Amino acid sequence: MRFNDIINYSSKEKYDNSYKLIVGNDYTVNVLKPGIVVFIGEKDNLGNTVIVQGNDGVDIWYSNLVNFEYGMYDYVSKGDILGLNKDDYFYLTPLHWAVK
Repeated sequence: MRFNDIINYSSKEKYDNSYKLIVGNDYTVNVLKPGIVVFIGEKDNLGNTVIVQGNDGVDIWYSNLVNFEYGMYDYVSKGDILGLNKDDYFYLTPLHWAVK
């Protein structure tokens, strides 16, 4: 399911390695880059989190979400609806995939 591929937020602030984006209640969170869902679960200080491992090797964490639209190892495209924010904000954490 596709909706919008742009995140509209009223403000943002740095939070640990993430950004806290203020978006209002019941905001539909969309996938920023295509990839595979590699994690769904609780992360310390971030809440319910979905991690999408992008085709480009970059993992993006979407946190403080509910009502996930996808499951583990599902492929998601840019703009697909990932879920809804739990409060009036969600966390976005872009992390680079490290190969050792």
